[in-house]
Amino acid sequence: MNTTRTAATATLILTLSACTPTLHTAGPDPRLPEIKRLAWTDPATFAALAPDLTRGAWADLDWHTNGCSVPLNLNTPFKTLFTPACTVHDFAYHNLSRLEPTSINRQRSDNAFLGNMLSSCAHQPITQQRPCHATARTYYAAVRTWGAAFFPTR
Repeated sequence: MNTTRTAATATLILTLSACTPTLHTAGPDPRLPEIKRLAWTDPATFAALAPDLTRGAWADLDWHTNGCSVPLNLNTPFKTLFTPACTVHDFAYHNLSRLEPTSINRQRSDNAFLGNMLSSCAHQPITQQRPCHATARTYYAAVRTWGAAFFPTR
């Protein structure tokens, strides 16, 4: 009778363990290296990959963007040109600030943002490149100054 009870208990435990969700230990998201690559990529690559990634295993990430938000909705030069860079930067801030909120990740996100904006300036007429670069550096200075509120680090 003890053998029968032990076998029944073992069967019940195996059955229940198959039905219960697996408990995940707190630790880094296994997708983090790929998320970082996407968060620090160029806007064209981001735009090409994002539609497929918003479904499936990456659907739980924050894909929301507000474009290039500017206080008081001021009309700033190059805002439309910089919108793709802002979209990538939003993805970086929304997800890395939640998954791995370090000052290094914030700095790399901001540096990628600046690089993306400066790259977009290269396609402007030569007479617009200097003001475009100046505006990109102003946006960068703004996120370095006020971005900490949106990317708290530990």
